[in-house]
Amino acid sequence: MRRLSWLRFFCSTLAVLPFVHEQFAFAFTSGIENRNLYLKRVHHGVIRDSGTSKVIPTRQGIGRSSDGSSKTKLSLWSRDEEITGSDKIKACVPYLLPLLDGEMFGKYIYERVPPLGFLDSLFVGPLYDFYSQVPLLGLILFLVLTLGTRGNTEMNRAVRFNAQQAALIDVLLVFPELIGSAFEGEDIPRYLVEPCMNFVWYTYMAMVLYSIYTNLQGKKPDQIPWISGYAELMVGPF
Repeated sequence: MRRLSWLRFFCSTLAVLPFVHEQFAFAFTSGIENRNLYLKRVHHGVIRDSGTSKVIPTRQGIGRSSDGSSKTKLSLWSRDEEITGSDKIKACVPYLLPLLDGEMFGKYIYERVPPLGFLDSLFVGPLYDFYSQVPLLGLILFLVLTLGTRGNTEMNRAVRFNAQQAALIDVLLVFPELIGSAFEGEDIPRYLVEPCMNFVWYTYMAMVLYSIYTNLQGKKPDQIPWISGYAELMVGPF
């Protein structure tokens, strides 16, 4: 258990850090370029070549609308993406990974709420049994979500966003697993273990259910603090 948790943590770090570094660099340089173009537009109205006096085309998103008013778009991507048709289901599928990896944290909740435990054993239980029997299946799925969706512009961007967000939620589950593995074999009282495990379960389950519900509503679930922002960076502007 401990070795598997450290392996997941190591692979997760290797997969996530390059994306974050690359997208932060892109956001920083693009932000500077947009800011400079915006300031030139404000002060001069148009940008002209000092040598030829010809108007230099500005980059897309900075220009004038049909009514002559000046409009500036400084964002790197649109935040109002809609999810339609079969993409609603495709956007929900990636959340099976954190749902399965966090199954152990619901142990005490399922004991105290039998109907919830019954639903879990009915729908999630069979998947978890298969998932836990295949070695390194979690790592393979994680790499598919992060590396497999990167740069795949044929796939709906909102679906790729959900794949990255599900992977990041799964990364968060590695930390309580590592803490738990550090105390493996220790006789820790239940009144200390239970609230900690319940907190992790409530947290990750809230994120997963919010994401699935929002996807089924046809909207992008981009309101999870920090997680959604990093998922946007990992997807990129296209």
